[in-house]
Amino acid sequence: MKGYKGDSPSSPKLQQSAPKNTGRAQPANDLRSRKALGLVSNVLKTPAPKATQTRAVNIGVSFRNDSRGKVHVEHDREAIANIGKVKGVTAPNPQTLPKGASGPSTPDRTFGADTLKDIDMLYIPGGPYRNDTQTARDPSDKLDRDLNLPRKAYQVDEHESRAAYEKQMIQKAKTLGMPVMAVCAGTWRLLEAYGGEVETLPEDERSFHKAEDRSETWSLSHDVGTRRGTLLDSISRGKEDSSSNRGNRRAHTVHDVNSTHWAVAKTTGKSSGERLSQAPNQPLNPNDSLEISAKAKSRDKRVPETVEGVSSKHGAPVLGVQWHPESYLPGMPGQDKGMGKKAQERTENAKRIFTAMVQSAETYRNRKSVVAEIKSRVPKRD
Repeated sequence: MKGYKGDSPSSPKLQQSAPKNTGRAQPANDLRSRKALGLVSNVLKTPAPKATQTRAVNIGVSFRNDSRGKVHVEHDREAIANIGKVKGVTAPNPQTLPKGASGPSTPDRTFGADTLKDIDMLYIPGGPYRNDTQTARDPSDKLDRDLNLPRKAYQVDEHESRAAYEKQMIQKAKTLGMPVMAVCAGTWRLLEAYGGEVETLPEDERSFHKAEDRSETWSLSHDVGTRRGTLLDSISRGKEDSSSNRGNRRAHTVHDVNSTHWAVAKTTGKSSGERLSQAPNQPLNPNDSLEISAKAKSRDKRVPETVEGVSSKHGAPVLGVQWHPESYLPGMPGQDKGMGKKAQERTENAKRIFTAMVQSAETYRNRKSVVAEIKSRVPKRD
């Protein structure tokens, strides 16, 4: 163990502390300590196996049956595979969750102990329906209240099945210390899994975030400010906001992003005291683990600065963004819109975000490998 400054099991210091053999029975604690030292010594003396080629990371992609399952294959999985086209990034393996899910039908989403067994990062994509905690900012607005409710039986089944399954996966990933990335409506599911809630945007604000014409889906954009010191800001740093106060923890760095959503994270408080709202009857408080890391910025003062991103305060990287950075990865639809400099900025931002998340997945994979290696070299008891 080159470079290790501590004491090996055979060092004089440890030998001096070991109890002398006096012929009398040793206390149970002393016997256990000696056995433990012997076990560590045996493990350290065991020759390491020959190095094997490191596998690419497996990114679990939650299945959605939009457009008879085509969106999952042609957008979600394709985006993950295309991360490998970014210079310096080894292409990850997209893995459909649940395994074997395809087509228009709602799959069996039974969550089990092995669901995330071979997964190194969890990816939660967007979707067409509102979330369970979603409420209207203006309760008197019927359109606002009912927007995107699943109405037909098959839509309700898919919504309920997917919502429960994704929340279970996110909670398990949290326990395992596994990286998680969520985009657009996937961010709402992330919030719910951590105890937060969502609100529908009022009609007069919705056009700022979601194109009324589908042909403009990838061209609608607005600025987003990332908060200094947050995980999202550190991995997606762009041009500096000229109004930022460099000494302010909540100063913003500005990015141009696409936008196609109709709801946002619900919050309480204002300015520096703004926090994610905790859902009613929910024991988890989202602010224990997540923090607001990005907000919409508009030249129109009538448009509120809504939450556009959340990220983990500590532990494994967990990231949720309301826009679609995956659409600007190489080979994805955002690359084909001829938007010049704006598209280039979004592409660079997307590359930074996904490169960082894949690196996090690699770290998680390597940690699992080290633990497995240690376990494999511990001698089995008789």
